[in-house]
Amino acid sequence: LAYVLFTRGLKRIPLSNAVTLTLGEPIVASILGVLIVGERLNLYGWLGVTLVFAALMVLTLQSPSRNAEG
Repeated sequence: LAYVLFTRGLKRIPLSNAVTLTLGEPIVASILGVLIVGERLNLYGWLGVTLVFAALMVLTLQSPSRNAEG
């Protein structure tokens, strides 16, 4: 049910926002796995979370200026 609602929501927002949200999904899943299920991420796991998060921040912060030029 959650994925059906998630997909319906993605269809209703602009493509650039949908891509950003879907790229953030593994970060949320990893952090929830650590906090709720008690999984343990090794150094490479945390490095991956950090890199994806940093990339999303760059995309998010660049979006308004890119749209204004566009």
